[in-house]
Amino acid sequence: MAANLTASNVISSWSFAERLDVKSLWEACRSFAATRLGDLRLEDFASVSESLVRALVTCDIVSSEILAFDAVIAYARGQSSPLSDEVLASLLAPLHFPQIGREQFLERVMSEPLLQNVPCKDMLLMAFADAAYGRTTYGRPGRLCVIQG
Repeated sequence: MAANLTASNVISSWSFAERLDVKSLWEACRSFAATRLGDLRLEDFASVSESLVRALVTCDIVSSEILAFDAVIAYARGQSSPLSDEVLASLLAPLHFPQIGREQFLERVMSEPLLQNVPCKDMLLMAFADAAYGRTTYGRPGRLCVIQG
């Protein structure tokens, strides 16, 4: 089945693999989706599970950070009840925002209505501060450690 993956069937195949716990197909779908994100229909992300969206944004081989951002937003918009600020922030946190071009960042990320809450704005500002000032941040909820890079 993994050999027959296409941009039009990978999301449904990935959901199928998750439901039936078929790890090899799940991994093949994740890799396909991550490397061919530009070929996928963003609206397909509206109906996937949160765990699939999380798997996509934490994948090391995502082809485009802005498209991964768009997938998270499509997922968030497709939910019957709004995501909590914490869940949305946790889905966006793995993205490498400094790799998004300045124009795309300003036009698509900073102007996104779903990100007008404090937790998401803080996360985005910290991501750019890290890139601009050469710092690496890490921590757990309630803690933030900053190391000069």
